[in-house]
Amino acid sequence: MRPRLARKQAHTRIEERALASRAAAVPRAEDWSDGLPRHVKHSDAQLRRNRPLQQPLDSHAVCRMTKYVFSCGGGVQSTACLVLAAQGKIPYQTFIFANVGDKAEDPRTIRYVSEVLKPYAKENQIEWVDIQRKRRNGDPVDLFEELHRPVRSIDIPMRMANGAPGNRNCTVNFKIKPIAKWIKNHAPSCVLGKGISTDEPHRATPSRESDGYSSAYPLIELGISRADCLEIVKKAGLPQPPKSACWFCPYKTTDQWITFRRERPELFAQAVELEKTLNAKREEIGKDAVYISGRCKPLDRAIPDQLGLFPSWVDEQDGCESGYCMT
Repeated sequence: MRPRLARKQAHTRIEERALASRAAAVPRAEDWSDGLPRHVKHSDAQLRRNRPLQQPLDSHAVCRMTKYVFSCGGGVQSTACLVLAAQGKIPYQTFIFANVGDKAEDPRTIRYVSEVLKPYAKENQIEWVDIQRKRRNGDPVDLFEELHRPVRSIDIPMRMANGAPGNRNCTVNFKIKPIAKWIKNHAPSCVLGKGISTDEPHRATPSRESDGYSSAYPLIELGISRADCLEIVKKAGLPQPPKSACWFCPYKTTDQWITFRRERPELFAQAVELEKTLNAKREEIGKDAVYISGRCKPLDRAIPDQLGLFPSWVDEQDGCESGYCMT
């Protein structure tokens, strides 16, 4: 069977399971207990279905034999999975946070991870691992600083003049590769959980043998949506996580940029300067201008001050927390 056809069929099966799980009635607040809604209470059979094992074993035996690592982005879905792991609902013993750099990660995400998630993990005896891309000499690499280096390529998906996004190397170089390297050195052949909910089953891609791990999607397997995740976090007594994404991510919608300029003018000014810096480098090598917003204009013109006078609607599905950056 051709690889592309196999992937398509795998995606179809995942979507069918997710749609079937969502066909159940949405639980009311009184339907919740122990941090999980009644419609996602799972049996041992459901637990086993999410494990790449040959023989059906009880969940405790599975946990002893297999290393379970979760790729945590610090957003709503990842936080809900941390709560579920703490409650014993899913068997992930290690949560790994791939930091793209303190200057690139949204400061709110850095603060939430430091002040909420790491203490919660420690309190519940869950291993927390911070990793970051490193150079050959061991120095950490910050995505924001890397964008200012005199290199020809741009790691983030800036918009071309025709509106098409450029290469999205940031996810590969600052998330996927560092996580894969850590797994190779510390947890080979592990199960790697990802916080993709039933709202977005098309992002639940099957793992490849060359990855060195087996991908798992516990939220999809348990039929949990993003709305369920918010309720799980709330029930656990944790504050709602901020959106998890680089603060200058070109995937921001126009409405998100409007809100960003109104509420965080200092960072918006830095985004304007970043765009100018990148285009100055491109001009030196004879390349066309690129843009950080989807409106294909310089950011300070694409998002003028007066737009910030109007209330905005924020697309809750954008950003790293929903799987854009494998988190």
